[in-house]
Amino acid sequence: MIVGNISAEWDLLVPIRVLDKDEYVHRFEAVVDTGFNGHLTLPPHLIQEFGLPLIEEVDMVVATDMTVRVNSYECVVLWQNQRLRIPVMEAEGSPLIGIGLLWGSLITAEIIDNGEVTISPLPAETRG
Repeated sequence: MIVGNISAEWDLLVPIRVLDKDEYVHRFEAVVDTGFNGHLTLPPHLIQEFGLPLIEEVDMVVATDMTVRVNSYECVVLWQNQRLRIPVMEAEGSPLIGIGLLWGSLITAEIIDNGEVTISPLPAETRG
């Protein structure tokens, strides 16, 4: 189970662990964004710091419903006791966790100041 909290800005924050090119684990908080159908976004400075390899350019629809072309990188994350190789989209701002990484999970959130946010895996038979 992954445990985070509701921020002062009312974002659902959860910890994420990303491996860099040397397999050093970096831990930081990311915002859960159920409107984002990708896996993870990272700002350019973290992508550069982690030495993530470029995969391709992709189209990403942003919150203003505008489509932008962004770089996609390969990344390894430690998530729900698994080591996953996922695509990461380059985007300014706070790191975002999207539906791609959340798929097969149950999210619960206490929608109060500093409320608890939990993400836990669903049983395999319900993941679809």
